[in-house]
Amino acid sequence: MQAVFQHPTYGNIGYEESFWSGKKTLYIPGHVVEKVDKNTFAITEDGVKKFITLKGNFVTGATLKIGDESFEVTKAAKWYEMALSILIFVFYLIWGTVPALCLIFPVIGGGLGGLLYAAIACANIILMKKTEKIWLKILIFLGLFVAAGVAGFIAALVLISTIA
Repeated sequence: MQAVFQHPTYGNIGYEESFWSGKKTLYIPGHVVEKVDKNTFAITEDGVKKFITLKGNFVTGATLKIGDESFEVTKAAKWYEMALSILIFVFYLIWGTVPALCLIFPVIGGGLGGLLYAAIACANIILMKKTEKIWLKILIFLGLFVAAGVAGFIAALVLISTIA
C-alpha cells in the first residue's frame, strides 16, 4: 500500500507498506531516510539527526510523528470493512465444516478452506480500503463473497474427485 501526504516543511512524503510482510518504507524528497528499527526512521538535517516515528499500519491507521508534530498518513479501516471481511472467512469456513450444509452446496472447509477464505478476506480489506464510495465497497464485498463460494466449490469438487 502506498500513500503520499503533504508536509509543510518536507513537501510530499511518501509511505509504503507491504500488507503481507508489514515492511514499511518512508520517502522524503531531498533526504536520505535510514531505517533505525521497525517503526523508527532517521534523517540528517544540517548535521543533526532527526528521528521520525511511524505508529500503526495500513489497517489500524498509520500516524507519522516528526518531533512534536503528528500527521495522519492513512486512515484506519472502518468497522464495517473489517466485519464484512471477517464475514467471508467465517461464513464459508463454518459452511464447509458442516456436512449437512455441504450436501446442499459443497465448499471446502478445514485448514485448506481457512487458508483460501483468509486470503480472500485480506484481498477484501485491501480493495475496500482503496475506495471511498460505500456502494463500491458493497460491490467489492459481494463480488469477493461470490468468488469465495465459487473457489471453495471448485476446490471441494477437486478434492471429492481425487478421493472417489
